[in-house]
Amino acid sequence: MDANVTAHIRAHLLEISQGQWRLLKLRAIHSGHVARVFRAHVHERGVEAPFTVFIKIQSLSGALDRQFQSYSREWQFYKSVRQQVLVRTPEAFFLDDAPETVGGILVLEDLSTNFDRGAYREMGPPVESQIQSNQDPSQTQNATRQRDYPLTIHRAAMASLAALHASPISPSKIPFRFEDNVRQLGPINGDEHQLMRETLGSDTADLFVSLGEEIAVDQGDLEPNHLGLIHCDARLGNILPQLGCPIVDWGDYCWGPAAFDLAFYFSAEQLDLNRIGECLTYYLTECQRLLSPHCKLSMDRLMADVRSFLPLVARTPTLLLAQPISATKAHYWRSMLHRTAVLWKALGS
Repeated sequence: MDANVTAHIRAHLLEISQGQWRLLKLRAIHSGHVARVFRAHVHERGVEAPFTVFIKIQSLSGALDRQFQSYSREWQFYKSVRQQVLVRTPEAFFLDDAPETVGGILVLEDLSTNFDRGAYREMGPPVESQIQSNQDPSQTQNATRQRDYPLTIHRAAMASLAALHASPISPSKIPFRFEDNVRQLGPINGDEHQLMRETLGSDTADLFVSLGEEIAVDQGDLEPNHLGLIHCDARLGNILPQLGCPIVDWGDYCWGPAAFDLAFYFSAEQLDLNRIGECLTYYLTECQRLLSPHCKLSMDRLMADVRSFLPLVARTPTLLLAQPISATKAHYWRSMLHRTAVLWKALGS
């Protein structure tokens, strides 16, 4: 652990808590692409037992950090959006005055503990490797875990996504649009195109690039009920079934097409066609329950929308494969990239 980082967090935590919180222990966990992430054991004045929180520090050291500005976006989520979503999310205990605060930190609830500031009880095995960390599930789980999850896990995730998408929030309250996310991705470069060709084959890769560029310009004639607050990194590293499926890691959210979240999830978790149909049926049932009588979603349209966004979903693993990453991460993202093409072809048959 970098002593300067520890000292910075210790001093900043003491300042923003107005002397009420004292850092006892700090452990770095897997950092996301736009923030450094730590699990901190802290003690609050007047409370007997310590508890844990997650701390994110804005990082501007890499190209992805500058490209996506996800720390600022997450700060905005906890500042003005979180209170209006229907799905459980971590509580933010401390926010800086502005996301641009140099060296600022975001202090978030550790959902893996029964947090009541008076008790400290672990709920099962620690999951800090996933919560608030954007960790690839393949780093700590068997490589086949996506396909091995029972349907009940995926149904629970669908319920959380349906609740998120049905959240009664005005688009005017969301400062980011799906087109902003697409614009941040930027045009695919030569290295990324070559990676896609190596994984998918030239014909499929070229078609995906072309379709992805079309989506960037025209997102189709989506009906209002097909739009809502979306997460944009919907996978079981960020939807936590072991904790009742809260959703974490809000650095990419925006107002956009619900089908993108579903397409991302099905690709990331490598679901086969039978499970996709069952998941969409359950998702649609939940949406109708939450939005009735205003839900105008149909299974055929939902399936078609999911397929249409797969070429754009493929941009995320391609982008990350072009970065310096470990062999384990590369395997995870390459598998997801391959799965987007498999699903695109299967859903079109």
